[in-house]
Amino acid sequence: RLGDVAEVVGGATPSRTKSEYWGGDIPWVVPSELTNLPGRYLRTTRESITEIGRKAAGLRVIPPGSVLLTSRASIGSTAITTIPVVTNQGFQNLVAKKGTQGLWLFYCVSAQQRELLRRASGSTFREISRGSVRSLPIVIPPLPEQRAIAAVLDSIDEAIERTEAVITATEQLREAVREELLTRGLPGWHFEWKRVPRFGNVPADWELVRLGDIAKAIYTGKTPPRHNADLYGGCVPWVKPADLSNSRFVSTSEEFLTELGVSKAVLIPENTVLVSCIGTIGNVAIAKTQLCFNQQINALIPSGRVHSSFLYWSLLSLRRYMQAIAAKTAVPILNKREFSQIPFYLPSLPEQEAIARTLDSIDDTIETSRMTRIALAKVKVSTAEALLTGQRRVPVEVGK
Repeated sequence: RLGDVAEVVGGATPSRTKSEYWGGDIPWVVPSELTNLPGRYLRTTRESITEIGRKAAGLRVIPPGSVLLTSRASIGSTAITTIPVVTNQGFQNLVAKKGTQGLWLFYCVSAQQRELLRRASGSTFREISRGSVRSLPIVIPPLPEQRAIAAVLDSIDEAIERTEAVITATEQLREAVREELLTRGLPGWHFEWKRVPRFGNVPADWELVRLGDIAKAIYTGKTPPRHNADLYGGCVPWVKPADLSNSRFVSTSEEFLTELGVSKAVLIPENTVLVSCIGTIGNVAIAKTQLCFNQQINALIPSGRVHSSFLYWSLLSLRRYMQAIAAKTAVPILNKREFSQIPFYLPSLPEQEAIARTLDSIDDTIETSRMTRIALAKVKVSTAEALLTGQRRVPVEVGK
């Protein structure tokens, strides 16, 4: 049982009416600091209390290396504290006993989130009790094997964190390059500039156009009648704004239409650029296949004057502008007429293609890293399950 390897220590909130209890040098943790925590380690807190406040609330200081475990509201969030802390009442914290490694304890408890949720009770606020935490069944290997298991899982976590750092850095690079290329053009291509309000300095040979000028057609989507089940559940993607994610392309969706459903909707070809224009304004993606879409989306079929990928990057850069000009109703709306009048500067087609290739290449690198992160996360889940349940044993030398 978990109580055999760790002491379970709760928390409390000192009186807010006593100013002398707050602002001291004892870090005080609330559950939201774990749910929003990047990585495994808690290194700082938003609030702190005084020694007087700690004693008044009957709080015990949790030593570094202990596992913080949320037990109320968001149940099962975990972190390893690197500093001495106290917590509020939304925790059942785990202080490792002799013969137990803190990092192994962290992974052991993190893998038990479903069981912790199952054990939670309460009508208004679900909560897991100290007794339920103590009685949680676990497989307890010898200390050397605990260290070995923790070393394996920690190495996977480090690989995930390195991958996330690469994604973040490459995303920042992409945004900087996009801003430069879509306002200044390709290096070495231009030597004359013109000053334009809102756009700044742009190459003198770029043409000011509106979206309607460079589109074969602009369509607003439709929702087939919901009461007719024969229209839904087929093979044709029916895209909604939530389906326009971080990916450059969209080829699938949460819901699909039958052939009969397609006849009641709007079908657009591959390489059409989709933009959400109701509710969430400015999500953009390129259709990678024929698909339909709902009325919250406008679809722009590019003419021969514009490269679809260049148009995608241009529309992304115009997201804030689209949000600014959208009708300020309860639900923001950018209608098709206003959408078609959005202005932007258009380079020559060869330069569009070169700009798109540069940005696509950076984006492809990000997508590859995202797939790596997903694969690593899956490896971590399967490895943790095998090692923490004893289905597979790890050589002790790995943890040395």
